[in-house]
Amino acid sequence: MSASEFDENDPWHANVHLVFEFQCYECDKLLGYQEVPVGDLGENFLEYCVAVSNEAKSHGWDFVEDFKFSCPSCANKRLV
Repeated sequence: MSASEFDENDPWHANVHLVFEFQCYECDKLLGYQEVPVGDLGENFLEYCVAVSNEAKSHGWDFVEDFKFSCPSCANKRLV
């Protein structure tokens, strides 16, 4: 993972770049710096955007629409 992987057109990366974390729109669960520490955010911010996006995807967060995501628990509830 590196800053060169950051894609401003990727909705996951764009969300973290603007909001700094993911927040479930249904239950307000957060996924951010506490769960994915990447050193100094001032120096590694784009790397952090990529890392937290990858972490969210790997744990089952769901992209609903631009700047709207749901945590794995809420995403699973919608599937049943």
